[in-house]
Amino acid sequence: MYLDEGQQALITYGGKRYAPAPLRVPAAPTLAATALTSQAVSSSQFLGPGLGTATYGYRLSYMWEDVEGPAGPEATVAWAGPGQGEVRITLPILPAGVTGVNIYGRTASGETLLARNAVGQLSPSTFLDQGQALDPQLPVPANSVFKRGGSRLHRIHVPGTGGTPGAVKVLDTADPTGATALATVFGPTTPAAGSVTDLQLPCRTGLLVQFPAGMTLVLTYS
Repeated sequence: MYLDEGQQALITYGGKRYAPAPLRVPAAPTLAATALTSQAVSSSQFLGPGLGTATYGYRLSYMWEDVEGPAGPEATVAWAGPGQGEVRITLPILPAGVTGVNIYGRTASGETLLARNAVGQLSPSTFLDQGQALDPQLPVPANSVFKRGGSRLHRIHVPGTGGTPGAVKVLDTADPTGATALATVFGPTTPAAGSVTDLQLPCRTGLLVQFPAGMTLVLTYS
């Protein structure tokens, strides 16, 4: 993708990459709860020891390389026993430009990260939740994009009319909700439609960009 930075430069030149915002939001996942048959309990080191009787919730989010978009709506499924169960999550076909999908689970209305760039363990289209360990990371909220780990935000582009420009805020944080940000490194400021804002902002723990609904922008980062 080419973006005019005054030099007609390729965004990836010199190691820079780009990510559009907002990213697409997945639909609620398709779920099925079954008895723990895909792996025996004795093979729990491969997947998990099984799920007890309960109602389980899951959400998906899309990745654009290493930038993550908001999580989609929740789907729930109940396992009523007998014995231990597993939840089969159908992995979606990725839209153009999307490079991966993250899965959040397992507590309904309180999901945390279950799998990053999820792939099917025993079949290409099905991810099995058998009680594997969860990552405490919360889903990315609406009107945000998040990159985990240290990075540098080079520029914010607001192409064309920019949709409906509004206040943009950039946080240095390992928390995609921004609740425990190390610092606010830009904004809240409203970049003008059709503008390129040169920032060169280093982020030590993670990059979170928050923007209003209806606004479109493109980030260049490394």
